[in-house]
Amino acid sequence: MILGIDYGLKRCGLSLSDEGYRYAVPLETVTAEELRSRVLELIRDDGITALVFGLPLGKLGEKTQMSEAIEEVARNFQNDGVKIFFQDERGSTDSALLILNQAGVHKGRRKKARDEAAAALILQDFLDYVWPNLPKKV
Repeated sequence: MILGIDYGLKRCGLSLSDEGYRYAVPLETVTAEELRSRVLELIRDDGITALVFGLPLGKLGEKTQMSEAIEEVARNFQNDGVKIFFQDERGSTDSALLILNQAGVHKGRRKKARDEAAAALILQDFLDYVWPNLPKKV
């Protein structure tokens, strides 16, 4: 399975693919400090073979300070037996909030749910547009 990550300086949303690599589902939200240990636990216990980090690019597709920080976080997982991918995440949090609002999720729950929902949108984009075109599957 593939783990999607919407990294934030305070909170990080996590999502999982199904075993057929067709669907992404929200998993949970963890603090930035908990991210590494939780991801390693998921790699070990759930057979995660790849990580997809959302990359916040600028309006013209250029890297930002945050995208460079996320690439640094991702490098920390290079030697953990998983492949690392990046997916443009522009608009994912706004889209997640819109979906949660339309679904009637209570305002108090939306703040926590938005990160894992954004991670699911990021991972779903990867599964829909990148995954089918990879020469060798993970």
